[in-house]
Amino acid sequence: MIRVVTLLLVLISITGQACDVGRCYPILEPDLLEEITTRAAGIRLPTATVPHGSEQAIVPCRRGTHHRSRLVDLTITLSQPVRDHQGTILYPAGYRYSPLDMLHYPRTLVVFCGEDPLQLRFVERILAGVNRPILLTNGGDLHALRQRFKQPVYLLTPELHDRFTLDTMPVLVRQVGRMLRLDEYLLTRNTP
Repeated sequence: MIRVVTLLLVLISITGQACDVGRCYPILEPDLLEEITTRAAGIRLPTATVPHGSEQAIVPCRRGTHHRSRLVDLTITLSQPVRDHQGTILYPAGYRYSPLDMLHYPRTLVVFCGEDPLQLRFVERILAGVNRPILLTNGGDLHALRQRFKQPVYLLTPELHDRFTLDTMPVLVRQVGRMLRLDEYLLTRNTP
């Protein structure tokens, strides 16, 4: 058996091609990568950011008048039951659930106004002391902000703004148990 395999390998290396065994037919299936590319070209996804240079403030930007810390509960209550594909109730109406019961979120969210020079300096100080924060802005030039902070900067959505009940900026958001702690900061020209 070893001699047969060795002989086949020698023949392939000498001729540069494998021997055909039986009839050969062309492959009729399209190339998978070409198929994926074709289908992906036809899909229109909503953009996560607006075009460079035209970012409008999505949510209002108001500086805090004092330092304040508060807790936000992310618990939701189902208004109707959740059913599986057979109609069996998985979670009844009125079921309460907090994503933070199952999820530990170790990162810090930094929410700031991208057009306020004091808040931009505040974010730079935070970046020096907080490990891998996620930056959320209510507007400004995202491209310039990404270059300035050398990391991604995301737009704060109205839904997230409302869910966190943000009144002022800047805000640091951290998980504390099954709640989120929001630390709002007062910034003045003398703030280091």
